[in-house]
Amino acid sequence: LKPITRSSLQKVLTELKDKIESEREQSNYLKKFQSEYHEYEQLSKRHFFEKIFDRKLALKDVYDEAAKLGIELNASCYNIALAYFKDGEEEIIRYFSRFSEYVLIKWNINVFCILIMSEKDRIENLSYRCEQNLVRICEASSDGEWNISIGEPVERLSLLADCYEDVNRIFSYRFLIPDVHVITKESVESTQHL
Repeated sequence: LKPITRSSLQKVLTELKDKIESEREQSNYLKKFQSEYHEYEQLSKRHFFEKIFDRKLALKDVYDEAAKLGIELNASCYNIALAYFKDGEEEIIRYFSRFSEYVLIKWNINVFCILIMSEKDRIENLSYRCEQNLVRICEASSDGEWNISIGEPVERLSLLADCYEDVNRIFSYRFLIPDVHVITKESVESTQHL
C-alpha cells in the first residue's frame, strides 16, 4: 500500500526471498528423498531376486516377500532377459515399466535383469517383444557397446533359478564375443567350435 517506505519494502522482499529459498530447499529434499527411495527399492528388489536365483528362499517365502515388495509373481510361465548397455537406462525404464508382464531389476551399474511373466501361450511372444525393444533402445541410445540374452521359458516359479543360471552363462560370453549384441545358445556354440 502507498506510501511505502524503503525499509518496509526491503522487509517484504527479504521475507519473500526467504520463503522462496525455503520452498526450493524443500523441493531439493523431496527430490533427494525420492531418488534415495528409488535406489532402496531397486536394491531391495535385486536382493530379493538374488535370493530366488541362489535358491535361498522357500516357495512360500518367495510369495510373501514378493507381496511386501509389491511384486506380483503369479503366472504360468516365466523367462529372464539380461541386458548390458552404457546408455538408454531411462528409455528402458520408461518402456518396460508400462507392462505388468515385465519386472525390471537393476542388476548392477550397466546391467538390467528383466523377469518376463505370462501364460504359456504368450511367453514366447513376450520374450521376443522384450528382445526387439531392448535391441531398438540399445541401437538408438548406445555407442555400440551393448549385449542382451534371453533365456528359455520355464513353467514353474521354482525353476526360475535354473532359467537364470542358463541365461547368465550365455550372457557371460559377452566378454568373449563383444561384437555379438544378441547372444544366444547358437552364438555361444559357434564360439566354442572355433
